[in-house]
Amino acid sequence: MKKIFLILLLFVPSSVFALSLDCPDKVSFGEEFICQFKANEITGIKANLELAEGIDYQKIEVIEPWKIYYSSLNGFVLGNISNIALLEAKLVFKASDKLENGREYSISLNKIEASDLGVKNTSRESIFSKVKVISDNNYLSTLGVKNEKFTPSFQKDISTYFVETENSQVEIQATSQDRLAKVEGDIGKQSLVYGVNKFIIKVISARNHERDYTIYVTRKVRNVLKNEDASLKKLVINQKDISLKKNQYYYKVTLDNQEENLVVKAIPLYDTTKVDVLGESQLKVGSNEVRIVTTSESGIKNIYLVNVVRKKKLSHDSKLKSIVIKNYYLPFSSNRYQYQLSIKEESQLDIQLVLNDQASHYKIYRNKNLKNNSVIKIVVWAEDKSVSTYQIKILKENKNLSVKFFNENSKLLPLIAFALCIILVLGIKIARTYVKRKIGKID
Repeated sequence: MKKIFLILLLFVPSSVFALSLDCPDKVSFGEEFICQFKANEITGIKANLELAEGIDYQKIEVIEPWKIYYSSLNGFVLGNISNIALLEAKLVFKASDKLENGREYSISLNKIEASDLGVKNTSRESIFSKVKVISDNNYLSTLGVKNEKFTPSFQKDISTYFVETENSQVEIQATSQDRLAKVEGDIGKQSLVYGVNKFIIKVISARNHERDYTIYVTRKVRNVLKNEDASLKKLVINQKDISLKKNQYYYKVTLDNQEENLVVKAIPLYDTTKVDVLGESQLKVGSNEVRIVTTSESGIKNIYLVNVVRKKKLSHDSKLKSIVIKNYYLPFSSNRYQYQLSIKEESQLDIQLVLNDQASHYKIYRNKNLKNNSVIKIVVWAEDKSVSTYQIKILKENKNLSVKFFNENSKLLPLIAFALCIILVLGIKIARTYVKRKIGKID
């Protein structure tokens, strides 16, 4: 990372503003990257952005007590009204395809104005950092085996291929998509043994990221007499029968995670054939390569290659690490699933989530047309399909309370009217009785 610091001395004896802009050394085409912008001893700052064409501004992020008062392609204004605090802002940019590979580009902030509790200073100086755009392309543009059928047809995103031949030698040809990338490994003429031959071609990008392409070349046996046949009759991997086919030497079997040790039972077609199993006895999670070498009485060898895949243990963590809502504070805890949040007039909230386990995934429901008592639902699924559900109940100020009361109790109006009529009739009867008694006393 390249860091460039600029110290601005104010015309106030006790005020020193330290600014820094820190961008990554290298970025790739299409990559989003973050420049860290820091300042201390201030309560507000504004600056103009100056970017090379092809570096696109995305957004700026701050943490409380700082707020974003203005943000655009031209610059930003940040402030905090509570006290002097360290500013740590993230400027997010994207490197477009318009940039030139291998060239450095500047990201500058200029016309910086910073203030502290009423004291303001203007600086016409600028602060900048540089990023170098380097392609991370580690794909091949061509891959093949000369004069041999290639299965499947080459596509840059497909990493495994198969070839069958009766020849004792093949020639592997490959070229990289990016001229700055290196191609290494099993390129050129390669000798073959009977059975499966594995060849790996590595493509290394200009940023040193590797990608492997694998070619399995099967050398088939032709016109072999029975006493020279080194074929297998039966193959069992951890109690799973492999369906063997003539002249096929590559197989794949998938085992559950609890299968920790490799158990191979290989029976040759003829008792005189020697069988050797090469591979680790303890299985790791993922791919485990097992070679079964068979040697006939006459010395002919076959190599059977089995890719034993041990499944990984699925995670059951379906919890969130954090919930951050723009412009609001939510007292979050991973083990608490019910929340209430008072908001203003927003109809939708900007919610950022961080998962406990990156292998899990989530979905947010009902975060549109928010009203009083609306409930936002966040559902998190773990790898093993276990689920956690977080709910946020929305509270808004009710400006039409009397209308709402009327609407909610409208079904009771007939019953209320009937009760009032009864009370009125009883009142009239009591009044008449009282008047008659008074008249009787006067007479």
